[in-house]
Amino acid sequence: MWNPIALSLRHEQVTPKEIEIGQAIAIGDIPQDAYELRLTAFLAAVLQDPALPLRLTVQERYYILLNCLVISNSDYTMDAGDVSEFLLPTTTAPDTTQVETIYIQQLRGHHADFLQSNCENVYDWIAGQMAMQLYGDMTEYFSDTKDKAVLWSQLTTENPGELSAAFADRFKQINSITESKFERLYAVFCAGADNLAHLVDISVDKHGFILNSTGGDDDRAARFRAVQSLSGTTQRLIECFV
Repeated sequence: MWNPIALSLRHEQVTPKEIEIGQAIAIGDIPQDAYELRLTAFLAAVLQDPALPLRLTVQERYYILLNCLVISNSDYTMDAGDVSEFLLPTTTAPDTTQVETIYIQQLRGHHADFLQSNCENVYDWIAGQMAMQLYGDMTEYFSDTKDKAVLWSQLTTENPGELSAAFADRFKQINSITESKFERLYAVFCAGADNLAHLVDISVDKHGFILNSTGGDDDRAARFRAVQSLSGTTQRLIECFV
């Protein structure tokens, strides 16, 4: 039974609707390890808006999914605790933040879908996020001389071709820096990500985004999947697609 509730996000309020069986089955056509693409399809259905999941931050997307696990009365359970341990008390965060000369923007759904299709290991996911989220004066990290400025513009495009070209260029630049420069740049990125934290605490493994527990002494992380909020019968039907 679906128990709809209004959810407050950073800039808007949404009320997820129960997914139609045809929409749920369509998710099964998406490869099972394409977690972000499946999540986008699920959110487009429950929010009744195909564009909104691409604009939402990654944190907002998983916040909605966690709540859908609860309001759907799904049979998803954890050995200890419940989904509330993955929720942060911080519900708001800015669109961008600055650390030193570098700006960091929120990672959004269209970024997540792109990364899902282009990342094969943890390094790809981390460097990929940096390529998507960082902008500003990057001279210290990517120029051999301070006389030659390296400026990254804010990557706001949702156009797949433009996104792919920008990602390829920035990923190549990141790959070319020394370990020590990468470590410093990663520290800046992490500091910025902390400033942008809201709703849930995200990190990555080789398969993509995972959520970190925020309560108690348990440092565990978990992967939440869109199909977990579906009924047992629908999940079994989708498993037949594999």
